[in-house]
Parts: sequence; C-alpha cells; structure tokens
Amino acid sequence: MVKNVALAGPALLIAGCASGQGKTTVTAALARYHTRLGRRVRVFKTGPDFIDPTILEAASGASVYNIDCWMVGTEHSRALLATAAREADLILVEGAMGLHDGEPSAADLAVTFSPRETQTYSFALVDDVGLENRLPARFTLRMLKDEPPRVRVKLDSVGAMVTAEAVLPIETEYADTYGLATAELGFQTSRDGAPSGDIEIPGFTPHATTFSTSLNWPVAQAGVSAGERLALLGRATDFDDVSGPNAAQSAEIALRIVTREELLAELARREQEARGDLERLIDVQEQIRGKLLSELVAVQSGQGVAELASRLTPIERRQRTVAGSVNLLRQQFEQILAELRVNQLSTNAAEQRVGGAIIEPLGRLAKRDLVLAADDIRQWGRDSSRETGGKLDSQQATLLAEMREILANMLQWEGYQEAVNMLRDILRIQAELEAETRRNLEQQGSDIFDK
Repeated sequence: MVKNVALAGPALLIAGCASGQGKTTVTAALARYHTRLGRRVRVFKTGPDFIDPTILEAASGASVYNIDCWMVGTEHSRALLATAAREADLILVEGAMGLHDGEPSAADLAVTFSPRETQTYSFALVDDVGLENRLPARFTLRMLKDEPPRVRVKLDSVGAMVTAEAVLPIETEYADTYGLATAELGFQTSRDGAPSGDIEIPGFTPHATTFSTSLNWPVAQAGVSAGERLALLGRATDFDDVSGPNAAQSAEIALRIVTREELLAELARREQEARGDLERLIDVQEQIRGKLLSELVAVQSGQGVAELASRLTPIERRQRTVAGSVNLLRQQFEQILAELRVNQLSTNAAEQRVGGAIIEPLGRLAKRDLVLAADDIRQWGRDSSRETGGKLDSQQATLLAEMREILANMLQWEGYQEAVNMLRDILRIQAELEAETRRNLEQQGSDIFDK
C-alpha cells in the first residue's frame, strides 16, 4: 500500500510515432507479465478509445479507464491516477495515435502529471496479513529548472566605427546544460525595410552542450553603406519540450558604418591624444630623474643616508605607475593598428611606423626597461651606495632618450598622416571640380542645341 503520494511506484507511458505501431500489444504484454508475477497492475487509455481497453482489461484483470485532460478533465484524470497509485504496484498508460498527436496529446498528459517542484514522497509498506512497517520509507524528488542557453559574441580589435570594406573577426560561444538545439548568428541594418540576415556558422552539431567558433565575416555581405548602422546578435535554443524551448540571445553589438576618410580621421585624433599622454609621461619621468639626482647629491654629502629607503619608496612607486601608463599607450596603438587591418586600411608604411617604431619600443619600455628602473631604485634604497645611485642617473637618461625617440616617431607619423589626408582632400576637391566642369559643359552644349 502506498500512502501520501500523488503518483507512487513506477508509472509508464507507452507511446509511438503514429497509429498501428503496436502500442496496445506492448501495453497488454507488460500488463499480463506483471500480473502473472503477482503485481497489481492498473492500466489507462488516453483519448476516446473503447476497443483497446477491453484488451487491456483482459490482460491486467482490472478495469481500464480513459484518462484525457480534454475528454474527462484534468482533475478527474488526476483522481483516477491517485486512486490507482494507492492500489497498484504498477501503472501503465497507453497513448493514442502518435506521442504528439491531438490537443492535448499523450505528451501533454505526461507533462501535466509530472512533478514540477521539489517534493518528498513517503511509502507505507503492508504485507498480506496486514503487518505494516513502523517507519515509512521517504525520498525527495528535486526538480531543477532548465535554464536558457548562454550566448556570447565578441569582436576582437574592432572599434565602434567600421568601413563597408571591413572584415570582422567574430568569436562566438554557446552553452547549455542539457544540449543546444540551435546556434545562430545574425545581423540587422538600420536601412528602412531591410530584413535581418544570418551569418553561417560552420561546425555546429545539435545536442552539444558547448560550442564555440571564430570566423572572419566581410561587412560587405550585409549590403551596408556609409551612414548606416549594423548590429550583430547571437541566438540559441535548447531542447526543453516541457516548458520551452528556452531561447537566449547575446548582447547586441552595434557598429556605425563610415567612410575610409572618416575612420582615418578618427584614428588620427586618437593618435594625437596618445601622443599628448606620452608627452605628459616624459614630464613625469624627468621629475623622477630630478628627484633621484637630489637624493644622489644628499648621499654623496653623507646626509640622510639612514632614511634613504623611505624617501625612495614613493619614487619607486611612481616609476612603476609610469610603466603601467606606457603599457596602456602600447595597447592603444595596438588597437589603432588592429582597426587599420580590420578595415583593410593597413599598409607597409603603417605596419612599419606604428608597429615597428611605436608599439615595439613602447612594449620594451613598459615590460622591461621601466620595470628594471623601479627595481634598481628599490635596490638603491637597500644598499645606499654611491655607485648604485650613479648608475640610476645614466639609466634614467637612457629611458628619457628612448621615450623622446618614440615621441619623435609619433610626430613623424602624424606629419605623414597629415600629408596623406591633405593629398586625399586635394584629390577629392579635384574630382568635385572635374564633375562640376563636366556639368557646366553639358549645360552649355544643351543650351546651344536648344537655340
């Protein structure tokens, strides 16, 4: 006997993909088999079927009732199942037609009477002579929510402005605890009436719990032009057929389509800002050198040697701050060069000037030379020797020379960019003048012939 349980013991739904698949045969066989083993079997039939129940009654030796959320109602079906749960060792339910045929279907019935929340079930066991266990067995069925998939789309080294000729390096990540049904990547433009489009993702296989890929996508495939906007979005669904499917999408990545000239002007503005930052860092580095020289003079005169370490600590800290700031400058120029590449604007001159003359020396400064200088300042605080202090000054002079050389390369690059931009402006004005001259000549010819 089972007490205090909505659906105790094993309960099995026998269903098929369509009619004529042998559902009644299998259900009757199971009922007969377990009945012969001495178990109490209760069988139900879904839908308005009054022929199959007669076969199932003969097999189970018990009355067979129809349960259907539409025909007899959910509450009555629940009551029939609850009664069977109190009396039977096994409950069998034969579906009608296909598993998902009808409304509601056999699958809907299974979902309706499946537990939707964590519950504790208890069993009181009674034998043939009425002896009952004193401590009913209990177990807890914990229901876990099927969370939506997780989707992430990332553009590496891409700014908010791109040209129509750009090739975007896209990285996508999809994940779902129980398996992905779909993984998609789409785009939408700001043009009125323009439909959204899909970007092909190679290698995706349904049911995978994780999927990631990298691809290079030409913006030209979206058919956009300067002045429009482009949005990228990742989407995914899972296989939740109970309350889902669950769907999720990534954060939208919005891009503004600009002309080549507009993007180059924006990159030039950022380069000038970075150059100003380097000039300020050179001023700070000169201040560090000046303070170290003051300390060296004091040590050589024998003054304040005992307190040297405490006075050098803030100078060391400031030197390490300069190293971090120089590294940020390196990252800014790396981003500028990467955007030139993504937008098909990079040239051998740009690679050499920005990469070789600015990014590489900034990297050596940030990751090696400035860090070593800070370490040497700390070491001088420990030994307080004149020799170490003297080496620091020559080291500081070398650092300042390297920083000024990088600054000169930046100024040279800015001058080169200004010359290129001026040439572009001249060519644009020349083209406009030619077009205007052509229009005037055509108008004059038209006036002559009209007379």
